[in-house]
Amino acid sequence: MKLFDALQSLVPLRDSGSVYRHQFPELWEGTVMAKKPDSVVPVHRVVAEICFKPGEPAYYDISAIDNHTDNSGIHHMFPVNAPLSEYFRPGCDWFPCNNCYIMPTDPHTRASDETDFIVEVGTKH
Repeated sequence: MKLFDALQSLVPLRDSGSVYRHQFPELWEGTVMAKKPDSVVPVHRVVAEICFKPGEPAYYDISAIDNHTDNSGIHHMFPVNAPLSEYFRPGCDWFPCNNCYIMPTDPHTRASDETDFIVEVGTKH
């Protein structure tokens, strides 16, 4: 079972280096999965999980439970103004790694008071 599995948002990939802004509802929680344009919805991908609730921090993580060798989708997620440290930037340059959920019991959920996040998508190697 995923940490946040209430809703899922599929945002199509754009050209390399492009920026896409997506506005989530105030009470949104769920997973974000990378998908190539005009392709079928992928089933087993690395996902970004996030939970927004008023008056609470945003909880977020990267989950590679379904496929811990997926190197063509989501790699990292982090708050826009957070330091680029391993703690605030969960995920992997190359999967698998020890900075994301591989098993459901892994302790990788982060918290931030920010509401703007960056999700890095694509192969880096």
